Amino acid sequence: SMSGRLLIERLRIFVDQTRDAFIGHSTVAIAVTVLLYNTSDDPDLVLSWGAVTLLFAVIRFTIYKQFPKSLTDEVQARRWATLFQIVTFVSGCTFGVLPVLFFEPDNFEITAWIVMILCGLSGGAVSTLSAHVPAYRLYSVALLSPVVIVLLTYQRFDLGVLAGLFVFMFFFFDRFARRFQAMLI
Repeated sequence: SMSGRLLIERLRIFVDQTRDAFIGHSTVAIAVTVLLYNTSDDPDLVLSWGAVTLLFAVIRFTIYKQFPKSLTDEVQARRWATLFQIVTFVSGCTFGVLPVLFFEPDNFEITAWIVMILCGLSGGAVSTLSAHVPAYRLYSVALLSPVVIVLLTYQRFDLGVLAGLFVFMFFFFDRFARRFQAMLI
């Protein structure tokens, strides 16, 4: 069917971003580990988070590289799409957990690092993941939902405004992702 052929082509474009996504994911994980190691109250937790995040980046890269470039079967394409969505969701979780583990509302430095990292990853995900919008959305939900929940639990006006900006960013970037996917094919 036409929708099956379009899915296959979108998945090929999605997989073509694998190397860049791996490099970005790994570089950001290393940078976050270095930045938070000296500012967090629990440097061992920071190192553990960094190791798990890098390990998952390697696993994600390995899975994505198994995608058969000559795929023509629509049923197999749907299976690959589901696998990509699951893996991308977990990838978002690896960074989404940052505010849960390390957020300190009165520590401006850590707050700034976490906000900048999540904003940067959200923006970068538009270009690397939007060829398959369902995967992009799952990544974004996993990445941004925890920070919104953490910020809202403090019941402070300033953190509530910041949470609102993250919600706005999700919908704003989702709009770009949908437009980008539509222009691909």
